[in-house]
Amino acid sequence: MKKSFRLMALVLAFTLLFATCAYSAPTFSFPWQGKNFNTDYEPDQVIVKFKDGCTNQEKEAKMENLGLSKLKNIGDTGAELLEITEGKMNKVLSQLRACNDVEYAVPNYRFRPAGTANDPLFSRQWALTNNGQGIVDFLTGSLVPGTADIDINAPDAWNSVTSSEEVLVGVLDTGIDINHPDLWGKIWVNPGEIPGDGIDNDGNGYVDDIYGWNFADDNNEVFNYANPFADGHGTAVAGVIAASTNNNFGIAGIAPNAKIVCLKFISDEGVGLLSDAIEALDYARQQGIQVINASWGDYFPTRAEDPQFYKTELKPLAKAILDSKALFVAAAGNDGQDLDALPKTVGYQYFPAAFDCPNVISVTAVDNRGLLCSFENHGWASNTGAKTVDLAAPGSNVLSTITLGDYFGAAVEAQQGSSRTATWGFGLQDIAGFEKRTSLVSLELQFLWPQWNPVTGENAPSVLLVDNDNSEASYPDCNKYWTEVFNELGIEYQAYLVPTVDGLSGDGPTVDKMQNYDLVVWQTGRSGEENPPLTATDISNLTAYIEQGGNLLLSGENAISGNEGWAAEVLQALIVMEGLPCYDLTGLPGSTYEGFQCILDGSDLGAPPVFHDLFYPVNPETSRSGLAFKFAYISGTSIAVPHVAGTAALLYGKNPHKAPAAVRQHLLKSARPLPELKGKVRSGGIVDAYAALNR
Repeated sequence: MKKSFRLMALVLAFTLLFATCAYSAPTFSFPWQGKNFNTDYEPDQVIVKFKDGCTNQEKEAKMENLGLSKLKNIGDTGAELLEITEGKMNKVLSQLRACNDVEYAVPNYRFRPAGTANDPLFSRQWALTNNGQGIVDFLTGSLVPGTADIDINAPDAWNSVTSSEEVLVGVLDTGIDINHPDLWGKIWVNPGEIPGDGIDNDGNGYVDDIYGWNFADDNNEVFNYANPFADGHGTAVAGVIAASTNNNFGIAGIAPNAKIVCLKFISDEGVGLLSDAIEALDYARQQGIQVINASWGDYFPTRAEDPQFYKTELKPLAKAILDSKALFVAAAGNDGQDLDALPKTVGYQYFPAAFDCPNVISVTAVDNRGLLCSFENHGWASNTGAKTVDLAAPGSNVLSTITLGDYFGAAVEAQQGSSRTATWGFGLQDIAGFEKRTSLVSLELQFLWPQWNPVTGENAPSVLLVDNDNSEASYPDCNKYWTEVFNELGIEYQAYLVPTVDGLSGDGPTVDKMQNYDLVVWQTGRSGEENPPLTATDISNLTAYIEQGGNLLLSGENAISGNEGWAAEVLQALIVMEGLPCYDLTGLPGSTYEGFQCILDGSDLGAPPVFHDLFYPVNPETSRSGLAFKFAYISGTSIAVPHVAGTAALLYGKNPHKAPAAVRQHLLKSARPLPELKGKVRSGGIVDAYAALNR
């Protein structure tokens, strides 16, 4: 029988964020079916080489007909760099490639140094490279600019690596979403097991331990597909360490050479048992894991305060950590305590971070300005202690992988008879980049009006654009983001401004008005929860419009506020959660949005959205999701820890036989000093991946 002693009682902050959801999702998964490599190119530029027999006069005529202007000759190659002054990239390329006089026509593709990641969300990973970029702080609802070079120096570290051996990193935590598109391929696969044969092929006492083991439930299910929220914390930790890098998707992990071993010991209820932690550490020793990430802990009596408790309850854990023969990286805690003084004042200490073991390294957190996190500025505070806490790492608003399950989404598409609807729990103004906004609207219009050919422009829909963002009452004007996109796509639209009456939204268009158009785009911008955008008259009119075969796109972070029941019944979009601090969108394979990904932080508007809505499609036969949140900003010393674990994996890749104690000392000595950390942590600095590899 397992010991019932509770090692930690807290549900980690990230998991708590989603634990209040009462909805119970069905048990099924959507495995990632291959990577989607998206190319990147300079907008409105093409490289064209006309055939040798083509005269200058013929070239100029061709360029004029296609709306092209010459920027320059490309050396002596005979190719020319042209700018698209009219039309769209795909259409112009198709026309050029169909010309007998053209040898080739290609976009002006972008390339980057090998050490700089091409992952779309990399620009928001201040922890890896900080150039002062603004990062969403959902606590204050603002974009907080950072201080340049307050980071772990990851790109320089990557550039300095000529070869690196694979390193196993054990994530001793909740489970991990092994099918997350940015983690697929970075999860360790046990070479000694044959999947699904029900036999312990490698004879280690664990049957089919393909990706690790679930010590909390004593089985090989390292991810709970029925309740994905429960495994969010481990998924976030794994992403910081080892998310796929340079795959044109998501974020960049710190250690490209790392493989993650799932050591799930924290249950779906958010509790980890001492016995399970000890067993997991023994398993880690068997598998030759070199780094263990422990983003958890709690306060317990010290040896001096209660010798018997320490001997019987805590010493077995300390021994298991020591016997694991791995570098054990532990979180220092989020309570603003001085861990050096704590034993003297209350007789308690924060374990396992405070264990005096040569292979334990304890980590606290700083923000993107190099400041220790405080209750006043962050809502939580970093524990410190010059004799107890070893070093700091980025731990405030760090972007990483999350898991919500692919049946939940930021949007729901539905069909009822000849009517098609799409409900977005966000606004177009929140998407960073004009190209991304254009791409998403194009994809959605192809669902709502399938006969439209976006390449040729044939059968384009006529659109009634309902401007219901209440900008007349001081809310942001978001309609321009839609008109810019429609103009780019060549979509004819008529704008309809919903009047503001005494600061509140009035009634929108009538049914007769909406029926004059192929589809209605109704955008509510950021009108706020205190001012529900849809009136009772609007609900009645929209219901009648849809029942009569109308097509609708409803967009806005509070678009269905106060009308949740109507949205579930008519739009087939059941709201699961309001207030989700996720700032990306990822299209799922097989959906309308496949291959799409963007940043959703309102940076173009100049202010982040407060939160976004999460939906569930009511009827799987007539409604679907497909636009998911796969990344979020996470805070706490628990998310600081994987920055050190990832750096350790880089170091082990270069020096695979280095002893854990030596790696610990190396990381401390190579830490970059920060004024804020002097006298607060042992090293006085923040982990520096480049310095660790080149010291």
